[in-house]
Amino acid sequence: MPVEEVPPGKPLSRYRQLTEQIKQAIDAGLLPPDTRLPSVRTLATQYNISLTTALKALRTLEDEHYAVAKPKSGFFVAPRQRRQPKPPAVIEQPREIAPLDEQTELHMAMVGENCRVRLDLANGDSALYPIRKLGLIMRQLGYSQPSLLGDTVKGTGYGPLKAEIARRAIDYGCTLTPETILVTNGCIEALSLALRATVNPGDAVAVESPCYFVLLQMLRNLNLRVVEVDACPAGYVDSEKLVALFQSKTVKVFITLANINNPLGKTIPNEEKAYITRQADENGVIIIEDDTFW
Repeated sequence: MPVEEVPPGKPLSRYRQLTEQIKQAIDAGLLPPDTRLPSVRTLATQYNISLTTALKALRTLEDEHYAVAKPKSGFFVAPRQRRQPKPPAVIEQPREIAPLDEQTELHMAMVGENCRVRLDLANGDSALYPIRKLGLIMRQLGYSQPSLLGDTVKGTGYGPLKAEIARRAIDYGCTLTPETILVTNGCIEALSLALRATVNPGDAVAVESPCYFVLLQMLRNLNLRVVEVDACPAGYVDSEKLVALFQSKTVKVFITLANINNPLGKTIPNEEKAYITRQADENGVIIIEDDTFW
């Protein structure tokens, strides 16, 4: 683990302050070799810091040879001969980072991340992907089995599945028939079709904030304006702010994941759902519910 270099005049981070304090105690002989250091929980409680910060301080002591970790026992002061002088600081030269592709830039804008080195979006060198070989295989299959590339739409879904969905809907107070059910390839396609059927490009759509970032990307691709509605103190959408949008005719559609919202994991109480639904009916607002956990 690299040693944190702090510019002159800049305060040390919390974990570094704790690390230096323990090192001074060890150097002064207040903590002799083989003395057991406080546990992660003890340090977190004593210094009012997080468990992660406390563990990072102990790990830093270990990396700088001031402490030794013993399995199932904790951290202990290291023998003096194990300590090494602090290596000279290495000044890294600035380097240019390759520009990101458009899709990655869009993803980072959605999640509000400033870091330009994203391991979760890493791509290997193009030579690692057998693109030409895959292209040849796809062309051969396209000639021999054209149905693999697509076929005409046949119906609106598997009949027995739609019948079972309609039967289960009765338990939730919904009266559906198999003919009114359309089975889609995932919830994003279902949301996209519902929006295309109810709004036009340029219309405003209300969404819960925060919400699934892929939803924002889809709304942008459909040229729809997004109005984000903050959560109330309880963690679900603020119904009063939402209803105000309904009454002012600001939005035409409200998209919600009312049960176990992504990413907050909150569920709108039934009485709030009923209130929002009544206000939507009175003001001509369409509600599209992404009920993944129905």
